[in-house]
Amino acid sequence: MANIFGSCTGSLGSKYDLWITVIQNSQSLAENKSNITANFFIRRNDGEATSAYNLIEEQNSVSLKVGGTTRVSKNLTIDTRDNVYFRLATWTGDVAHNADGTLNLAINGQFTMGNANLTGGSVSGSFKCTPLGKASTLSFGDTTVNPGGVVRATINSPSAAFTHKIKWSLGSKSQTMSLAAGVSVADFTVPLAWTSEIQKSLYGTLAVTLDTYNGGEKTGSSSYSIRVVIPATDGFRPSFEMLLERNDNDVPSDWNEYVKGISTLTVELANVTYKYGAEYYSATITVGNVTKREMPATFELTQAGQITVTATVKDNRGLTTVETATITVQDYAPPSVAIMSVDRCNLVGEIDSMGTYALLKYTPSISSVNGKNIGSVTVKYKAMQEQLWSVPVPAPQLNVPFGDGAFDVTSTYAICFSVKDSICKESVATVLYLPGGDIPFNIRKGGKGAAFGKFSESDNLLDVNWDMRVNGSMELAGMLNYEVVSCECTEKARDLLADLRYYPALNTVFVRMRLVADTGLAANDTHYVAKVSNRFPGLFMPMSCMVGFESGGQSTAGVLYGSGYIVVRSDEPVLPGTQIYISGFYVADYKGA
Repeated sequence: MANIFGSCTGSLGSKYDLWITVIQNSQSLAENKSNITANFFIRRNDGEATSAYNLIEEQNSVSLKVGGTTRVSKNLTIDTRDNVYFRLATWTGDVAHNADGTLNLAINGQFTMGNANLTGGSVSGSFKCTPLGKASTLSFGDTTVNPGGVVRATINSPSAAFTHKIKWSLGSKSQTMSLAAGVSVADFTVPLAWTSEIQKSLYGTLAVTLDTYNGGEKTGSSSYSIRVVIPATDGFRPSFEMLLERNDNDVPSDWNEYVKGISTLTVELANVTYKYGAEYYSATITVGNVTKREMPATFELTQAGQITVTATVKDNRGLTTVETATITVQDYAPPSVAIMSVDRCNLVGEIDSMGTYALLKYTPSISSVNGKNIGSVTVKYKAMQEQLWSVPVPAPQLNVPFGDGAFDVTSTYAICFSVKDSICKESVATVLYLPGGDIPFNIRKGGKGAAFGKFSESDNLLDVNWDMRVNGSMELAGMLNYEVVSCECTEKARDLLADLRYYPALNTVFVRMRLVADTGLAANDTHYVAKVSNRFPGLFMPMSCMVGFESGGQSTAGVLYGSGYIVVRSDEPVLPGTQIYISGFYVADYKGA
Protein backbone atom coordinates (compact mmCIF):
# COMPACT_ATOMS: atom_id res chain seq x y z
CA MET A 1 0.00 0.00 0.00
CA ALA A 2 1.13 3.55 -0.73
CA ASN A 3 -0.24 7.05 0.05
CA ILE A 4 0.13 9.87 -2.48
CA PHE A 5 -0.55 13.32 -0.97
CA GLY A 6 -1.78 16.52 -2.64
CA SER A 7 -3.12 19.95 -1.52
CA CYS A 8 -6.42 21.86 -1.29
CA THR A 9 -7.48 25.37 -2.40
CA GLY A 10 -9.72 27.95 -0.73
CA SER A 11 -9.37 30.34 2.27
CA LEU A 12 -9.01 27.40 4.62
CA GLY A 13 -7.42 24.96 2.12
CA SER A 14 -4.39 24.41 4.31
CA LYS A 15 -6.64 23.05 7.05
CA TYR A 16 -7.34 19.91 4.98
CA ASP A 17 -5.35 16.79 4.00
CA LEU A 18 -5.89 15.36 0.51
CA TRP A 19 -4.41 12.00 -0.57
CA ILE A 20 -4.86 8.84 -2.64
CA THR A 21 -4.21 5.40 -1.11
CA VAL A 22 -3.14 2.67 -3.59
CA ILE A 23 -3.35 -1.02 -2.67
CA GLN A 24 -1.93 -3.88 -4.83
CA ASN A 25 -4.47 -6.68 -4.44
CA SER A 26 -3.03 -9.46 -6.67
CA GLN A 27 -0.88 -10.25 -9.72
CA SER A 28 -1.08 -12.57 -12.73
CA LEU A 29 2.24 -13.61 -14.30
CA ALA A 30 0.46 -15.36 -17.14
CA GLU A 31 -1.57 -12.23 -18.01
CA ASN A 32 1.23 -9.81 -17.07
CA LYS A 33 -1.23 -7.81 -14.92
CA SER A 34 -1.77 -6.50 -11.39
CA ASN A 35 -5.07 -5.78 -9.69
CA ILE A 36 -5.12 -2.54 -7.59
CA THR A 37 -7.52 -0.40 -5.57
CA ALA A 38 -7.17 3.41 -5.48
CA ASN A 39 -9.08 5.41 -2.78
CA PHE A 40 -9.26 9.27 -2.97
CA PHE A 41 -9.66 10.81 0.56
CA ILE A 42 -10.04 14.27 2.23
CA ARG A 43 -10.12 15.18 5.96
CA ARG A 44 -9.76 18.33 8.10
CA ASN A 45 -6.44 18.11 9.90
CA ASP A 46 -6.86 20.48 12.91
CA GLY A 47 -9.69 18.70 14.70
CA GLU A 48 -12.29 21.42 14.08
CA ALA A 49 -15.68 19.74 13.81
CA THR A 50 -17.36 22.54 11.79
CA SER A 51 -15.49 21.75 8.62
CA ALA A 52 -16.55 22.41 5.03
CA TYR A 53 -19.44 20.72 3.28
CA ASN A 54 -21.72 21.14 0.27
CA LEU A 55 -24.64 18.82 -0.20
CA ILE A 56 -25.56 20.02 -3.68
CA GLU A 57 -24.11 17.47 -6.15
CA GLU A 58 -24.14 19.77 -9.13
CA GLN A 59 -21.78 22.16 -7.31
CA ASN A 60 -19.16 19.49 -6.62
CA SER A 61 -17.11 17.19 -8.93
CA VAL A 62 -14.29 14.64 -8.69
CA SER A 63 -12.04 12.76 -11.16
CA LEU A 64 -9.54 9.88 -10.61
CA LYS A 65 -6.97 8.79 -13.18
CA VAL A 66 -4.96 5.57 -12.93
CA GLY A 67 -2.22 4.98 -15.48
CA GLY A 68 -3.32 8.01 -17.48
CA THR A 69 -6.83 6.66 -17.83
CA THR A 70 -9.78 8.35 -16.13
CA ARG A 71 -11.30 5.73 -13.92
CA VAL A 72 -13.78 7.95 -11.98
CA SER A 73 -15.50 11.19 -13.08
CA LYS A 74 -18.69 12.31 -11.30
CA ASN A 75 -20.63 14.88 -9.27
CA LEU A 76 -21.20 14.21 -5.61
CA THR A 77 -22.09 15.65 -2.24
CA ILE A 78 -19.11 16.46 0.02
CA ASP A 79 -19.30 16.56 3.82
CA THR A 80 -16.11 16.77 5.94
CA ARG A 81 -17.82 17.73 9.21
CA ASP A 82 -16.94 15.94 12.46
CA ASN A 83 -13.39 15.11 11.21
CA VAL A 84 -14.54 12.22 9.07
CA TYR A 85 -12.36 10.51 6.40
CA PHE A 86 -14.43 11.47 3.42
CA ARG A 87 -13.80 9.29 0.37
CA LEU A 88 -14.11 11.29 -2.76
CA ALA A 89 -13.62 8.32 -5.18
CA THR A 90 -12.56 4.70 -5.32
CA TRP A 91 -11.54 2.35 -8.16
CA THR A 92 -10.51 -1.31 -8.32
CA GLY A 93 -9.26 -2.91 -11.51
CA ASP A 94 -6.45 -4.60 -13.52
CA VAL A 95 -3.49 -2.71 -14.87
CA ALA A 96 -1.08 -4.13 -17.49
CA HIS A 97 2.66 -4.35 -16.78
CA ASN A 98 5.40 -3.61 -19.23
CA ALA A 99 6.93 -6.43 -21.26
CA ASP A 100 9.78 -6.76 -18.75
CA GLY A 101 7.28 -7.21 -15.90
CA THR A 102 7.66 -3.74 -14.36
CA LEU A 103 4.97 -1.08 -13.90
CA ASN A 104 5.31 2.47 -12.55
CA LEU A 105 1.65 3.53 -12.43
CA ALA A 106 0.73 7.25 -12.74
CA ILE A 107 -1.95 8.33 -10.16
CA ASN A 108 -3.87 11.60 -10.47
CA GLY A 109 -6.90 12.93 -8.62
CA GLN A 110 -8.71 16.30 -8.36
CA PHE A 111 -11.97 17.74 -7.04
CA THR A 112 -13.94 21.01 -6.99
CA MET A 113 -16.39 22.20 -4.30
CA GLY A 114 -18.89 25.03 -4.05
CA ASN A 115 -17.62 26.42 -0.73
CA ALA A 116 -15.62 29.63 -0.15
CA ASN A 117 -13.47 28.09 2.56
CA LEU A 118 -12.65 24.89 0.49
CA THR A 119 -12.86 25.30 -3.26
CA GLY A 120 -11.00 22.13 -4.45
CA GLY A 121 -7.65 20.35 -4.64
CA SER A 122 -5.47 17.93 -6.58
CA VAL A 123 -3.13 14.91 -6.06
CA SER A 124 -0.45 13.76 -8.53
CA GLY A 125 2.11 10.95 -8.14
CA SER A 126 2.94 7.35 -9.05
CA PHE A 127 2.70 3.83 -7.65
CA LYS A 128 5.35 1.18 -8.40
CA CYS A 129 3.79 -2.22 -8.69
CA THR A 130 5.78 -5.24 -7.64
CA PRO A 131 7.63 -6.40 -10.78
CA LEU A 132 6.25 -9.59 -12.17
CA GLY A 133 8.71 -12.57 -12.18
CA LYS A 134 9.65 -12.34 -15.82
CA ALA A 135 12.31 -15.05 -16.38
CA SER A 136 14.32 -15.46 -19.54
CA THR A 137 14.62 -18.98 -20.95
CA LEU A 138 17.42 -21.11 -22.44
CA SER A 139 17.61 -23.38 -25.44
CA PHE A 140 20.53 -25.69 -26.23
CA GLY A 141 22.16 -26.79 -29.44
CA ASP A 142 22.69 -30.34 -28.08
CA THR A 143 20.92 -32.35 -25.43
CA THR A 144 24.07 -34.28 -24.43
CA VAL A 145 27.66 -33.32 -23.71
CA ASN A 146 30.90 -35.21 -23.01
CA PRO A 147 33.16 -34.30 -20.10
CA GLY A 148 35.44 -31.57 -21.37
CA GLY A 149 32.84 -30.58 -23.95
CA VAL A 150 31.25 -27.17 -24.53
CA VAL A 151 27.55 -26.41 -24.09
CA ARG A 152 26.12 -23.59 -26.25
CA ALA A 153 23.08 -21.93 -24.70
CA THR A 154 20.82 -19.39 -26.43
CA ILE A 155 19.08 -16.90 -24.12
CA ASN A 156 15.51 -16.04 -24.98
CA SER A 157 14.78 -12.83 -23.03
CA PRO A 158 11.66 -10.65 -22.90
CA SER A 159 13.86 -7.57 -22.55
CA ALA A 160 17.25 -6.60 -23.93
CA ALA A 161 17.80 -4.74 -20.66
CA PHE A 162 17.84 -7.92 -18.57
CA THR A 163 21.12 -9.31 -17.27
CA HIS A 164 21.61 -12.98 -16.42
CA LYS A 165 23.58 -15.52 -14.46
CA ILE A 166 24.03 -19.10 -15.63
CA LYS A 167 24.96 -21.79 -13.09
CA TRP A 168 25.81 -25.36 -14.15
CA SER A 169 26.59 -28.19 -11.76
CA LEU A 170 27.38 -31.92 -11.73
CA GLY A 171 27.27 -33.67 -8.39
CA SER A 172 29.21 -31.51 -5.92
CA LYS A 173 30.91 -29.43 -8.64
CA SER A 174 29.50 -26.16 -9.99
CA GLN A 175 30.45 -22.99 -11.87
CA THR A 176 28.69 -19.68 -12.54
CA MET A 177 29.00 -17.02 -15.25
CA SER A 178 27.41 -13.56 -15.46
CA LEU A 179 26.06 -12.18 -18.73
CA ALA A 180 25.61 -8.52 -19.53
CA ALA A 181 22.42 -7.06 -20.94
CA GLY A 182 21.95 -7.85 -24.59
CA VAL A 183 24.08 -11.05 -24.57
CA SER A 184 22.01 -13.76 -26.21
CA VAL A 185 24.50 -16.67 -26.62
CA ALA A 186 26.73 -18.21 -23.97
CA ASP A 187 29.20 -21.11 -24.16
CA PHE A 188 30.30 -22.95 -21.03
CA THR A 189 32.49 -26.02 -20.49
CA VAL A 190 31.97 -29.16 -18.42
CA PRO A 191 35.48 -29.65 -16.91
CA LEU A 192 37.11 -33.05 -17.44
CA ALA A 193 37.75 -33.30 -13.71
CA TRP A 194 34.00 -33.40 -13.12
CA THR A 195 33.95 -36.92 -14.61
CA SER A 196 34.78 -38.22 -11.12
CA GLU A 197 31.30 -37.10 -10.03
CA ILE A 198 29.80 -39.90 -12.16
CA GLN A 199 30.18 -43.24 -10.39
CA LYS A 200 29.33 -46.74 -11.63
CA SER A 201 27.68 -45.36 -14.75
CA LEU A 202 28.47 -43.84 -18.11
CA TYR A 203 25.83 -41.16 -17.67
CA GLY A 204 25.31 -38.14 -15.40
CA THR A 205 22.97 -35.15 -15.26
CA LEU A 206 24.23 -31.60 -15.66
CA ALA A 207 21.86 -29.19 -13.86
CA VAL A 208 21.64 -25.71 -15.49
CA THR A 209 19.94 -22.70 -13.89
CA LEU A 210 19.31 -19.28 -15.52
CA ASP A 211 18.62 -16.36 -13.17
CA THR A 212 17.13 -13.19 -14.71
CA TYR A 213 17.83 -9.70 -13.33
CA ASN A 214 16.27 -6.35 -14.09
CA GLY A 215 18.27 -3.44 -12.83
CA GLY A 216 20.02 -5.62 -10.29
CA GLU A 217 16.77 -7.11 -9.01
CA LYS A 218 16.14 -10.78 -9.62
CA THR A 219 12.95 -11.18 -11.57
CA GLY A 220 12.87 -14.92 -12.23
CA SER A 221 14.68 -18.23 -12.64
CA SER A 222 14.45 -21.25 -14.94
CA SER A 223 16.07 -24.69 -14.66
CA TYR A 224 17.21 -27.31 -17.21
CA SER A 225 19.11 -30.60 -17.36
CA ILE A 226 21.60 -31.92 -19.93
CA ARG A 227 22.85 -35.52 -20.10
CA VAL A 228 26.58 -35.95 -19.58
CA VAL A 229 27.87 -38.99 -21.47
CA ILE A 230 31.28 -40.54 -20.79
CA PRO A 231 32.52 -41.77 -24.18
CA ALA A 232 34.30 -45.10 -24.68
CA THR A 233 37.56 -43.45 -25.75
CA ASP A 234 41.14 -43.92 -24.58
CA GLY A 235 40.90 -40.80 -22.46
CA PHE A 236 38.32 -42.46 -20.22
CA ARG A 237 38.92 -46.21 -20.58
CA PRO A 238 41.36 -47.90 -18.17
CA SER A 239 44.92 -48.23 -19.39
CA PHE A 240 47.61 -50.81 -18.66
CA GLU A 241 50.68 -52.57 -19.98
CA MET A 242 50.62 -56.29 -20.77
CA LEU A 243 53.94 -57.94 -19.93
CA LEU A 244 54.83 -61.36 -21.37
CA GLU A 245 57.51 -63.51 -19.77
CA ARG A 246 58.69 -66.68 -21.46
CA ASN A 247 59.59 -69.46 -19.02
CA ASP A 248 62.03 -71.72 -20.88
CA ASN A 249 62.12 -74.61 -18.38
CA ASP A 250 64.19 -77.25 -20.26
CA VAL A 251 64.41 -75.26 -23.50
CA PRO A 252 67.82 -73.57 -24.04
CA SER A 253 67.25 -69.90 -23.32
CA ASP A 254 69.38 -68.72 -26.25
CA TRP A 255 66.88 -70.32 -28.65
CA ASN A 256 64.43 -67.54 -27.81
CA GLU A 257 61.58 -69.88 -28.69
CA TYR A 258 58.29 -70.94 -27.13
CA VAL A 259 58.13 -74.75 -27.31
CA LYS A 260 54.90 -76.73 -27.04
CA GLY A 261 54.56 -78.73 -23.85
CA ILE A 262 57.85 -77.43 -22.40
CA SER A 263 57.80 -73.65 -22.24
CA THR A 264 55.20 -71.75 -20.24
CA LEU A 265 54.02 -68.16 -20.51
CA THR A 266 53.52 -65.77 -17.60
CA VAL A 267 51.34 -62.72 -18.29
CA GLU A 268 51.23 -59.75 -15.94
CA LEU A 269 49.41 -56.42 -16.08
CA ALA A 270 51.47 -53.38 -15.09
CA ASN A 271 50.70 -49.67 -14.63
CA VAL A 272 46.95 -50.28 -14.49
CA THR A 273 45.21 -46.89 -14.37
CA TYR A 274 41.52 -46.14 -13.89
CA LYS A 275 40.47 -42.70 -15.16
CA TYR A 276 38.67 -39.85 -13.38
CA GLY A 277 37.55 -41.70 -10.25
CA ALA A 278 36.65 -45.02 -11.89
CA GLU A 279 37.55 -48.20 -10.00
CA TYR A 280 38.44 -51.82 -10.74
CA TYR A 281 35.64 -54.13 -11.81
CA SER A 282 37.29 -57.11 -13.52
CA ALA A 283 40.43 -58.25 -15.34
CA THR A 284 41.02 -61.41 -17.37
CA ILE A 285 43.88 -62.89 -19.37
CA THR A 286 43.24 -65.38 -22.15
CA VAL A 287 45.89 -67.46 -23.88
CA GLY A 288 44.50 -69.64 -26.64
CA ASN A 289 41.28 -70.99 -25.16
CA VAL A 290 42.26 -70.73 -21.48
CA THR A 291 41.16 -67.73 -19.40
CA LYS A 292 42.44 -66.79 -15.94
CA ARG A 293 41.62 -63.97 -13.54
CA GLU A 294 44.52 -64.09 -11.11
CA MET A 295 47.46 -61.77 -11.79
CA PRO A 296 50.11 -62.66 -12.79
CA ALA A 297 48.86 -65.75 -14.62
CA THR A 298 50.99 -68.61 -15.93
CA PHE A 299 49.81 -70.72 -18.87
CA GLU A 300 50.94 -74.05 -20.24
CA LEU A 301 51.43 -74.03 -23.99
CA THR A 302 49.62 -77.11 -25.25
CA GLN A 303 49.18 -76.05 -28.88
CA ALA A 304 51.67 -75.09 -31.56
CA GLY A 305 51.40 -72.22 -34.02
CA GLN A 306 50.26 -68.60 -33.66
CA ILE A 307 48.74 -68.16 -30.20
CA THR A 308 46.81 -65.00 -29.32
CA VAL A 309 47.27 -63.48 -25.87
CA THR A 310 44.40 -61.19 -24.79
CA ALA A 311 44.16 -59.05 -21.65
CA THR A 312 40.84 -57.37 -20.80
CA VAL A 313 40.37 -54.78 -18.04
CA LYS A 314 36.94 -53.38 -17.15
CA ASP A 315 36.15 -50.52 -14.76
CA ASN A 316 33.07 -50.03 -12.61
CA ARG A 317 31.54 -47.69 -15.20
CA GLY A 318 31.55 -50.50 -17.75
CA LEU A 319 34.39 -49.15 -19.90
CA THR A 320 36.66 -51.92 -21.21
CA THR A 321 40.18 -51.90 -22.60
CA VAL A 322 41.54 -54.89 -24.53
CA GLU A 323 45.20 -55.46 -25.39
CA THR A 324 46.37 -58.36 -27.58
CA ALA A 325 49.69 -59.91 -28.50
CA THR A 326 50.70 -62.93 -30.55
CA ILE A 327 53.36 -65.50 -29.78
CA THR A 328 54.63 -68.32 -31.98
CA VAL A 329 54.81 -71.72 -30.30
CA GLN A 330 57.08 -74.29 -31.97
CA ASP A 331 55.73 -77.82 -32.22
CA TYR A 332 57.52 -80.41 -30.15
CA ALA A 333 57.27 -84.08 -29.22
CA PRO A 334 59.78 -86.10 -27.15
CA PRO A 335 62.38 -87.77 -29.34
CA SER A 336 61.69 -91.34 -30.37
CA VAL A 337 63.05 -93.99 -32.67
CA ALA A 338 60.98 -96.50 -34.62
CA ILE A 339 62.80 -99.84 -35.07
CA MET A 340 61.68 -101.61 -38.21
CA SER A 341 63.98 -104.62 -37.97
CA VAL A 342 67.14 -106.05 -36.38
CA ASP A 343 68.69 -108.89 -38.43
CA ARG A 344 71.93 -110.77 -38.53
CA CYS A 345 74.00 -110.09 -41.64
CA ASN A 346 77.44 -110.64 -43.05
CA LEU A 347 80.23 -108.14 -43.57
CA VAL A 348 78.74 -106.73 -46.78
CA GLY A 349 75.26 -106.26 -45.29
CA GLU A 350 73.55 -109.34 -46.73
CA ILE A 351 70.93 -110.94 -44.46
CA ASP A 352 72.50 -114.09 -42.98
CA SER A 353 71.08 -115.95 -39.95
CA MET A 354 74.60 -117.11 -39.15
CA GLY A 355 76.19 -113.70 -39.68
CA THR A 356 78.13 -111.97 -36.92
CA TYR A 357 77.03 -108.42 -37.87
CA ALA A 358 73.69 -106.71 -37.35
CA LEU A 359 71.68 -104.85 -39.94
CA LEU A 360 69.60 -102.20 -38.17
CA LYS A 361 66.65 -100.49 -39.82
CA TYR A 362 65.28 -97.58 -37.79
CA THR A 363 63.76 -94.14 -38.17
CA PRO A 364 64.42 -91.41 -35.55
CA SER A 365 61.85 -88.69 -34.87
CA ILE A 366 63.31 -85.36 -33.70
CA SER A 367 61.23 -82.15 -33.52
CA SER A 368 62.90 -79.34 -35.45
CA VAL A 369 61.95 -76.41 -33.17
CA ASN A 370 62.60 -73.92 -35.95
CA GLY A 371 65.80 -75.72 -36.94
CA LYS A 372 67.43 -75.32 -33.51
CA ASN A 373 66.87 -78.76 -31.99
CA ILE A 374 69.60 -81.35 -32.55
CA GLY A 375 69.03 -85.05 -31.87
CA SER A 376 71.16 -88.13 -31.87
CA VAL A 377 70.65 -91.91 -31.80
CA THR A 378 73.16 -94.22 -30.11
CA VAL A 379 73.28 -97.99 -29.93
CA LYS A 380 74.67 -100.36 -27.31
CA TYR A 381 74.39 -104.14 -26.97
CA LYS A 382 75.09 -107.10 -24.71
CA ALA A 383 74.64 -110.84 -24.81
CA MET A 384 71.67 -112.05 -22.79
CA GLN A 385 73.86 -113.93 -20.31
CA GLU A 386 76.11 -110.90 -19.71
CA GLN A 387 75.54 -108.07 -17.24
CA LEU A 388 77.40 -105.16 -18.85
CA TRP A 389 76.48 -103.22 -21.96
CA SER A 390 78.93 -102.22 -24.61
CA VAL A 391 79.99 -98.58 -24.90
CA PRO A 392 77.24 -96.64 -26.72
CA VAL A 393 78.19 -95.55 -30.24
CA PRO A 394 76.32 -93.51 -32.89
CA ALA A 395 73.76 -95.61 -34.69
CA PRO A 396 74.96 -96.73 -38.13
CA GLN A 397 73.59 -95.39 -41.34
CA LEU A 398 70.95 -97.34 -43.22
CA ASN A 399 72.22 -100.63 -44.76
CA VAL A 400 75.59 -100.31 -43.02
CA PRO A 401 76.53 -103.49 -41.03
CA PHE A 402 76.96 -102.86 -37.32
CA GLY A 403 78.99 -104.59 -34.59
CA ASP A 404 82.39 -105.32 -36.16
CA GLY A 405 81.61 -109.07 -36.18
CA ALA A 406 81.02 -109.12 -32.41
CA PHE A 407 77.65 -110.90 -32.49
CA ASP A 408 78.49 -114.57 -31.79
CA VAL A 409 75.94 -116.91 -33.37
CA THR A 410 75.61 -118.89 -30.15
CA SER A 411 74.09 -116.01 -28.22
CA THR A 412 71.04 -113.79 -28.34
CA TYR A 413 71.86 -110.10 -28.03
CA ALA A 414 69.86 -107.23 -26.61
CA ILE A 415 70.34 -104.13 -28.76
CA CYS A 416 69.35 -100.87 -27.08
CA PHE A 417 68.61 -97.78 -29.16
CA SER A 418 68.79 -94.48 -27.25
CA VAL A 419 67.54 -91.22 -28.72
CA LYS A 420 68.13 -87.77 -27.24
CA ASP A 421 67.68 -84.17 -28.29
CA SER A 422 68.70 -80.74 -26.94
CA ILE A 423 65.63 -80.55 -24.70
CA CYS A 424 65.42 -84.02 -23.17
CA LYS A 425 67.43 -84.47 -19.99
CA GLU A 426 67.47 -88.25 -20.38
CA SER A 427 67.66 -90.50 -23.39
CA VAL A 428 64.63 -92.48 -24.49
CA ALA A 429 65.63 -96.12 -24.85
CA THR A 430 64.13 -98.89 -26.93
CA VAL A 431 65.38 -102.50 -26.80
CA LEU A 432 65.12 -105.15 -29.51
CA TYR A 433 66.79 -108.56 -29.76
CA LEU A 434 69.15 -110.11 -32.21
CA PRO A 435 68.54 -113.88 -32.04
CA GLY A 436 71.32 -116.46 -32.12
CA GLY A 437 72.15 -118.45 -35.22
CA ASP A 438 69.34 -120.44 -36.79
CA ILE A 439 70.09 -124.20 -36.29
CA PRO A 440 67.72 -127.12 -35.78
CA PHE A 441 69.09 -128.38 -32.46
CA ASN A 442 71.95 -127.54 -30.12
CA ILE A 443 73.29 -129.02 -26.89
CA ARG A 444 75.06 -126.52 -24.66
CA LYS A 445 78.70 -127.06 -23.93
CA GLY A 446 78.85 -129.20 -20.77
CA GLY A 447 75.63 -130.93 -21.70
CA LYS A 448 73.42 -129.11 -19.16
CA GLY A 449 71.28 -127.21 -21.62
CA ALA A 450 69.66 -127.71 -24.99
CA ALA A 451 67.72 -125.67 -27.55
CA PHE A 452 65.54 -126.23 -30.63
CA GLY A 453 65.78 -123.73 -33.51
CA LYS A 454 68.69 -121.84 -31.90
CA PHE A 455 71.85 -122.27 -29.86
CA SER A 456 71.47 -123.18 -26.18
CA GLU A 457 72.44 -120.23 -23.98
CA SER A 458 71.57 -121.28 -20.42
CA ASP A 459 72.28 -124.25 -18.19
CA ASN A 460 69.39 -126.25 -16.86
CA LEU A 461 67.04 -124.87 -19.52
CA LEU A 462 65.41 -126.34 -22.58
CA ASP A 463 64.96 -123.36 -24.89
CA VAL A 464 62.51 -123.60 -27.78
CA ASN A 465 62.63 -120.95 -30.50
CA TRP A 466 59.83 -122.48 -32.61
CA ASP A 467 56.10 -122.71 -32.13
CA MET A 468 55.27 -125.84 -30.19
CA ARG A 469 52.25 -128.16 -30.47
CA VAL A 470 51.61 -130.63 -27.65
CA ASN A 471 49.08 -133.32 -28.56
CA GLY A 472 49.18 -135.05 -25.22
CA SER A 473 48.94 -133.73 -21.68
CA MET A 474 51.62 -131.58 -20.14
CA GLU A 475 52.55 -131.66 -16.47
CA LEU A 476 54.46 -129.00 -14.54
CA ALA A 477 56.42 -130.65 -11.72
CA GLY A 478 58.16 -127.58 -10.33
CA MET A 479 56.82 -124.40 -8.73
CA LEU A 480 55.60 -121.52 -10.89
CA ASN A 481 57.46 -118.82 -8.97
CA TYR A 482 57.09 -115.07 -9.56
CA GLU A 483 58.67 -111.82 -8.53
CA VAL A 484 56.75 -108.63 -7.63
CA VAL A 485 57.32 -105.75 -10.04
CA SER A 486 57.07 -102.21 -8.56
CA CYS A 487 55.17 -99.42 -10.29
CA GLU A 488 54.55 -95.73 -9.59
CA CYS A 489 52.20 -93.02 -10.90
CA THR A 490 53.17 -90.16 -13.16
CA GLU A 491 51.88 -86.64 -12.57
CA LYS A 492 48.65 -87.51 -14.39
CA ALA A 493 47.39 -90.11 -11.89
CA ARG A 494 47.20 -90.87 -8.17
CA ASP A 495 45.98 -93.43 -5.62
CA LEU A 496 47.65 -96.40 -7.34
CA LEU A 497 46.70 -99.93 -6.32
CA ALA A 498 48.77 -102.44 -8.34
CA ASP A 499 49.59 -106.13 -8.54
CA LEU A 500 52.39 -106.72 -11.07
CA ARG A 501 54.00 -110.17 -11.10
CA TYR A 502 56.92 -111.41 -13.18
CA TYR A 503 56.97 -115.17 -13.92
CA PRO A 504 60.54 -116.06 -14.98
CA ALA A 505 59.58 -119.54 -16.14
CA LEU A 506 57.01 -118.07 -18.53
CA ASN A 507 58.87 -114.83 -19.38
CA THR A 508 55.54 -113.17 -18.64
CA VAL A 509 54.38 -110.24 -16.51
CA PHE A 510 50.83 -110.15 -15.16
CA VAL A 511 49.40 -106.64 -14.72
CA ARG A 512 46.41 -105.73 -12.60
CA MET A 513 45.98 -102.21 -11.27
CA ARG A 514 43.55 -99.45 -10.40
CA LEU A 515 44.42 -95.76 -10.31
CA VAL A 516 42.63 -92.39 -10.40
CA ALA A 517 43.07 -89.70 -13.08
CA ASP A 518 44.53 -86.67 -11.33
CA THR A 519 44.10 -84.38 -14.35
CA GLY A 520 41.66 -84.42 -17.22
CA LEU A 521 42.68 -86.74 -20.05
CA ALA A 522 41.82 -85.64 -23.57
CA ALA A 523 40.14 -88.12 -25.88
CA ASN A 524 42.12 -90.00 -28.54
CA ASP A 525 45.46 -88.93 -27.09
CA THR A 526 48.17 -91.04 -25.43
CA HIS A 527 48.50 -90.38 -21.67
CA TYR A 528 51.34 -91.79 -19.55
CA VAL A 529 49.74 -92.61 -16.20
CA ALA A 530 52.34 -94.93 -14.57
CA LYS A 531 55.75 -96.56 -15.10
CA VAL A 532 57.20 -99.89 -13.98
CA SER A 533 60.47 -100.14 -12.07
CA ASN A 534 63.85 -99.93 -13.75
CA ARG A 535 64.21 -103.68 -13.35
CA PHE A 536 62.12 -104.05 -16.48
CA PRO A 537 62.94 -101.06 -18.71
CA GLY A 538 60.87 -101.22 -21.84
CA LEU A 539 60.69 -104.99 -22.06
CA PHE A 540 56.94 -105.55 -22.19
CA MET A 541 55.08 -106.62 -25.26
CA PRO A 542 51.26 -106.96 -24.97
CA MET A 543 49.80 -110.43 -25.26
CA SER A 544 46.33 -109.55 -24.13
CA CYS A 545 45.21 -106.51 -22.16
CA MET A 546 42.13 -104.65 -21.02
CA VAL A 547 41.81 -101.03 -19.97
CA GLY A 548 38.50 -99.73 -18.67
CA PHE A 549 37.21 -96.50 -17.19
CA GLU A 550 34.70 -95.83 -14.46
CA SER A 551 32.80 -93.69 -16.98
CA GLY A 552 32.45 -96.65 -19.34
CA GLY A 553 34.98 -95.57 -21.97
CA GLN A 554 37.49 -97.93 -23.52
CA SER A 555 41.21 -97.65 -24.24
CA THR A 556 43.29 -99.01 -27.10
CA ALA A 557 46.55 -99.28 -25.10
CA GLY A 558 47.99 -100.89 -21.99
CA VAL A 559 51.69 -101.30 -21.19
CA LEU A 560 53.62 -99.49 -23.91
CA TYR A 561 56.20 -101.65 -25.63
CA GLY A 562 59.59 -100.00 -25.71
CA SER A 563 59.27 -97.65 -22.71
CA GLY A 564 57.79 -99.47 -19.71
CA TYR A 565 55.08 -96.81 -19.39
CA ILE A 566 51.50 -97.70 -18.52
CA VAL A 567 49.46 -95.73 -21.04
CA VAL A 568 45.80 -95.13 -21.78
CA ARG A 569 44.14 -93.72 -24.88
CA SER A 570 40.45 -93.22 -24.25
CA ASP A 571 37.91 -92.77 -26.99
CA GLU A 572 36.24 -90.03 -24.94
CA PRO A 573 37.49 -87.38 -22.45
CA VAL A 574 38.33 -88.64 -18.96
CA LEU A 575 37.44 -86.23 -16.14
CA PRO A 576 39.70 -85.70 -13.10
CA GLY A 577 38.85 -88.22 -10.37
CA THR A 578 37.80 -90.99 -12.79
CA GLN A 579 38.99 -94.48 -11.83
CA ILE A 580 41.01 -96.39 -14.44
CA TYR A 581 41.38 -100.19 -14.48
CA ILE A 582 44.16 -102.03 -16.34
CA SER A 583 44.78 -105.80 -16.49
CA GLY A 584 46.49 -108.30 -18.78
CA PHE A 585 49.52 -110.47 -19.55
CA TYR A 586 52.67 -109.14 -21.18
CA VAL A 587 55.72 -110.95 -22.55
CA ALA A 588 58.92 -109.98 -20.74
CA ASP A 589 61.64 -110.57 -23.32
CA TYR A 590 64.50 -110.64 -20.90
CA LYS A 591 65.40 -109.85 -17.32
CA GLY A 592 67.86 -107.16 -16.34
CA ALA A 593 69.00 -103.99 -18.09
